[in-house]
Amino acid sequence: MAYKIIKGDLLETNADIICHQVNLQGVMGGGLALSIARKYPNVNKVYKDYKQKKLGEVCMVYTDDFIVANCFSQTEDFNTDYKAKLCIV
Repeated sequence: MAYKIIKGDLLETNADIICHQVNLQGVMGGGLALSIARKYPNVNKVYKDYKQKKLGEVCMVYTDDFIVANCFSQTEDFNTDYKAKLCIV
């Protein structure tokens, strides 16, 4: 599969969806997650309130600009579980 590297602000993309890794703690405290939480407070609220926080789950949140796919792939101690299987239905 070919890919293309684009430099710039991901939150200024014209993409339809942004997928990013989140933890099971409900904390958007750094990196891309923090940027999303600051610019789109509703994404942070939905993520915190999401009841099915478990590895492999995906919480999709619509914004005016794109969909944010919060992909649960960090364990309770904030380590990435590279074997977590994401299930998007």
